[in-house]
Amino acid sequence: MKNKRIDNSGPNRIEREQETAPSASKKLEQRHRRMQSRIGRLRRNSVTGALMAVLILAVAFAGFKVSSDNEQAIRLALGQSNYAVTGEEGPQYFASEYEDDAELRTDSSELAKRIQREGIVLLRNADEVLPLRKGAMVSVFGKGAVNPVYCDEKTAASAVTLKDALEAEKIRVNEKLWNFTQRGGRNSFSGSVEKSMEEYSEAAVVVISRGAGPADLFEPAYVEAEESGEPVAAGAKALQLTEEEKELLAYVGERFEQLIVVLNTENPMEMGFLEEYGIDGCLWTGALGTNGMTAVAEVISGSVNPSGRLADTLVYNSLNAPAAANLGDYEIRNSKVKYGDRYLVYAEGIYVGYRYYETRYEDTVLGTSSRSAFDYDKEVAFPFGYGLSYTDFELRDMTMELGKKGYEVSVSVHNTGDRAGREIVQFYIQKPYSQYAEKNGMEIPSVELAAFVKTKEIEPGESARVKIVLGEEAFKSFDAAGRGTYIIDGGTYLVTAAQDSHRAVNNILMFKMKGGSEAFSGSGDGGLVETADLVRDTGSYAVSSQTGYEISRVFREADPAAYDTDYRQLTRSLWGSTWPVTWNGGSYSAPASFQDLLKVSSKEDTKAEAPVYNKAHGEKNAGLVSLRETAFDDYRWGSLLDQLTWRETYSLVRKGGGVVNEVISCISPQAMISADKFGYPSAAVLASTWNTELILQMGQMIGEEALHAGVTFWQMPFLNLHRTAMGGSNGDSFSEDSFLTGSMAAALCRGLGGKGVIPVLGRMVLADQETNYTGVAVMAGEQALRELYLRPFEIALRDGGSGMKAVMAGMNRVGPRWCGGHSGLLTKVLRDEWGFSGIVMTDRIIGGADEYADILEGLEAGTDLWQNTSNNNYKLRGGQLTYGVRARFRTAAGRILQTISRSNAMNGIGTKTTLDYKTPKWRTIRAILAGVVVVISAALLWYAFVQRSKAGRLRARIAQEKRESSRSRRR
Repeated sequence: MKNKRIDNSGPNRIEREQETAPSASKKLEQRHRRMQSRIGRLRRNSVTGALMAVLILAVAFAGFKVSSDNEQAIRLALGQSNYAVTGEEGPQYFASEYEDDAELRTDSSELAKRIQREGIVLLRNADEVLPLRKGAMVSVFGKGAVNPVYCDEKTAASAVTLKDALEAEKIRVNEKLWNFTQRGGRNSFSGSVEKSMEEYSEAAVVVISRGAGPADLFEPAYVEAEESGEPVAAGAKALQLTEEEKELLAYVGERFEQLIVVLNTENPMEMGFLEEYGIDGCLWTGALGTNGMTAVAEVISGSVNPSGRLADTLVYNSLNAPAAANLGDYEIRNSKVKYGDRYLVYAEGIYVGYRYYETRYEDTVLGTSSRSAFDYDKEVAFPFGYGLSYTDFELRDMTMELGKKGYEVSVSVHNTGDRAGREIVQFYIQKPYSQYAEKNGMEIPSVELAAFVKTKEIEPGESARVKIVLGEEAFKSFDAAGRGTYIIDGGTYLVTAAQDSHRAVNNILMFKMKGGSEAFSGSGDGGLVETADLVRDTGSYAVSSQTGYEISRVFREADPAAYDTDYRQLTRSLWGSTWPVTWNGGSYSAPASFQDLLKVSSKEDTKAEAPVYNKAHGEKNAGLVSLRETAFDDYRWGSLLDQLTWRETYSLVRKGGGVVNEVISCISPQAMISADKFGYPSAAVLASTWNTELILQMGQMIGEEALHAGVTFWQMPFLNLHRTAMGGSNGDSFSEDSFLTGSMAAALCRGLGGKGVIPVLGRMVLADQETNYTGVAVMAGEQALRELYLRPFEIALRDGGSGMKAVMAGMNRVGPRWCGGHSGLLTKVLRDEWGFSGIVMTDRIIGGADEYADILEGLEAGTDLWQNTSNNNYKLRGGQLTYGVRARFRTAAGRILQTISRSNAMNGIGTKTTLDYKTPKWRTIRAILAGVVVVISAALLWYAFVQRSKAGRLRARIAQEKRESSRSRRR
C-alpha cells in the first residue's frame, strides 16, 4: 500500500484529501472485487459450456441409441431400403393391368361403391316408404349425417356427403337444416330451421353412426325391474340410442309422416327403438368405403335395389346372449406371470349368434324348452341372413340327389314382384341330435349354414335355378368327449333352402309338422326340405383329407373342465341349469398345473446337427429366383439356406415388423407388410354382400393397389367371429358365422394370390375380445374351438386358391398357452392336419410383449416371423444359441424365403440380378449430424476451457497483486 502524500500547505488540506479521495488500498479492493465478479462470470460460462457439451453429447448418444435400436421402424417411415438392385433387371412375374395410378384409383373406387351397394341391408320398409321418388323434398337429421363412420380416416377425407349424394339422385335436401347440423347444431332448432322443415317434409332421414373398437362395449344399460324395483341390465349401453338420439327421433316423429333411419354402425345395434319410435324405413350400411354415401343415396332413391343380407343376428338385448356372461376383465388372482393374470371362458360352447337363438327357438316349439323362459319374438329383431328387397322372391321346387362329388342340391328362385333384383339363397343343414350326442356332450345346433348363392339379377316374373354340391364332410361333427375326433353320427340329416336362418328353422318345423305350435313364429315351407339318411362313421373323417394325418384332440388344456370338475358348458339338453354365469365370479385361483403352463417354456432339440452358414454350393451363391417354381421338399432349398450368414438368418426371423427383410446372400428382396384398407368398406359390409365373386374382384383390385404401392403381405380383415355384439374388433371381422367368414376370406385370398400378394389371415385363434388381448387365457371346449373358431381359417386356407398364404398368431392364449407358442395349434392342426406350407407371423410386438411372445417358445411351436422392429428385442447370446435353436431359426427362415419366392416381391429379380448393401440416406444424415454434434461439443468444450483459463489467469493476477501490495506495506 502506498504512503499518503503529505501536503505541506497545511493540516487542513491533508484532512480534506483523506476525507474525499479513496485510498489506494480501497481502489485495489474494488478492482479485485470487479475481477472476482468477472471470474465468477467466466467460471459460470465455463460450466455452462461444458454442461451444454455434455448435454448435447448425451442427447446425441441417446438419439443414436434409439435410432440404432429402431433402425427398421425409421427406415420404413422414411421409405428407404438397405440395398440397391443392380445387374440385369428380371421379368415382372405379377404384372399390373394399370399403367396409370389415377385409372387404378378410379376403378378401385367404383368397385368399393359396388360392394357398398350390395352390402347395404334394408331392414324395414313399412308401406313401401322406400324408395323415395325423384324430386322428393326431405330433411336430413343427425350428427352421423354430416360426420359418418368410414372404414378409415383417409377415406373419410375424400368422401362425398350424403347431401350431395342425394341431390345427385334428384332428391332435394333441406339445406338450412343441413347447414345447422354441420355447424354443430343439436336438437335445439331455431324458428327458421323449423320453418324449413315444413317445406322439406316429404320424409325425414335420420342417420345414426357408431364406430367400432378398439374397446369392447360391455358396459350395461340399467332399468328398474317392475316387481323388485332393483336395477337390471337391459342391454349394452353403447348399442342403444343415446338420450340425444331418443329426443331427436321423438321430435322428428311428431313432425314427419315418414321416418327413415340409416344405421351407419359397425357393431349390431339393439333394435327396440324401431317400434318405440314408429320407424317406417331402416337401412344398415356399416362403416362406409370410398363413395359409400353415393351407394346409400342410390338405395334410398331406388336407383339400386338393395340385395344385402345380415351377417349377424340383430336382437333387442345383447346381454341376453349366452356369451355375454363371459365378456370382460377377469383376473387370475394367484398368477405372477407377466401378461398371464387374465382369463376368459367361452362357456356358451357352440351356441353363438343364430346357433343359439334358432336352436332355443326350435326347442321351444318342440316343447323341449319352456316357452316362458324364451320368447323368440321378444329376443330377435332380425335373424341372421335377413334382408328385404324392393321386389319379392319365392323359393320353389327344391331337389337333392347324391352325385359323384356329394349331394347335388338345387332350387328355383322366382321374382314375384315388379322390379328386377337379386336374391341370396342360403342352404342350411340340420344334424340329428341323437342320444349319443346328448350323452357325450356333442352339441348340435338347430341349423348351420352350409352353402349360399347370390343370384344374377332376375327380372319380374322370371326365375333362376340355383345349384350347389354338399360334400358328405359338411355333415361331420367334432366328438370331443367321445371319439376325440370328427365323426358322422347315424341318423337323418335335413337340408333346407331359405332366405334367412329363421326361415330355415321354420321350413324344418313345417317339415316336422310342428307349424301349429303356439310358439311358432313367422312362416316356413316344408317343401323346401330334403333328407339324407347316413350311417354312423367314426373313421372316414378321423384323418385329414388333405394330408392323411390322424385327427385327435390337441386342446385339452384349453377346456375349463380340465381344471374345474363342476364346470358345465351350455347344452341344449339343459338350457336352464347350464346357462352361463361369469366363471369363478371373475376371479380365478388357478391350480399349479395351469400356472406352470402360463410360463414361457421351450425344449431343446438334442438331435439337431451343427448348422451350416455362408457356404456356396457352386462357383457362386444361387439366387432365390432360381427356386421360384421348385417344390419345397427339393434338396436345393437346403443348399440355398447354407448360403445365409447367421446374422441374415437371425434378422430375417426376429425383425419382421412392417417388412420382411432382404437377404443379400441369396438375392431375396425385402417384402412390405401392410394393413391399408385402400378405401373399401368394413369387413361386416363385405360379408353382408354374400357375394364371393365380388369379394374375389376386391382381392384382385387390392392386389393391383399392392403392386403399385410395393406391398407384398396384406393383412386381411380378421377371421375371428362376432362372438357377441359388443366385441371391439367386430368392425374388423366379418360375421358371427364361421362358414360365411371363411367363404369371404377364401374369395379375398383367391383374388390376392393372382397378383402375388400374400394374404395374412389373423388373428388365430379365439381373439374375439379386445380387452386384455395380449396375454388373456381364453378357455373353450374343443368342439367349439374347431367347428366355430378354427373353421374360418381352415376354409380360407383350403379354398383360397393355390397362392402362398400367411397366418397371424394372436397375442392371446389358447388356454394357458400363447397362440404363437402352441404347437398343437400351429404344428398339429395348421401344418399336419391342414397341410399349410406358408409362414406364421406374430401380431405387432409392442409394450414389452417380447417377454411374453417368446422367440424360443414360438420357434418350437411353429411361428416363423416376429413383427418386431426393435434391435433390443429377442437378443440371444451364448448358451441360448444351441444347435437346436439355430436349426429352428433355419427352418423358419426357409419357410419365409419359400413364401417370398412365390410373391410379387420377386418382380424385377432375375438370374442376373444382384442386391448390394447400401447405406440408407437417413443413416448418412445421422452420421453428418453426429459429426456436427462432435464439432459443436468440441467448440463448447474449448469455449469452456478458454473461459476457465481466463478465470485462472485472473485469479493468478489477483494473487500476484495481493502479494505485491503486501510487500509494499511491509516496506
